[in-house]
Amino acid sequence: MLETGYHEDRGAEAISRFEEAILPCRSNRISRIEEIQREFFHLDISFDEFEQRYIKRLHETLDGNGNFGKKSYGMKSYLLPFIGLIRPLYDRNPAKVSWEAEEFFQQVA
Repeated sequence: MLETGYHEDRGAEAISRFEEAILPCRSNRISRIEEIQREFFHLDISFDEFEQRYIKRLHETLDGNGNFGKKSYGMKSYLLPFIGLIRPLYDRNPAKVSWEAEEFFQQVA
């Protein structure tokens, strides 16, 4: 298993070089939820837009080729139980309130 979550911003090229270097061993990539958060947390967008982008990116990472050009065979994070990926959370209001509070504090600062 190759965790692609902490790659020190070297990206797909460095990960591919590593995979080539360990041949004939095969790698299966796993993703980190923190990478997706890092991609979107800094954006000045509404919670609804954030949620749509976040869910779309999760599907790309897990089901498509969104893990630096390849699919993921799993996901890793200490946050998984708290964000609804292990045990579904049906109340999105706490996340929305938190997101909107952060937007407010950024405007005031």
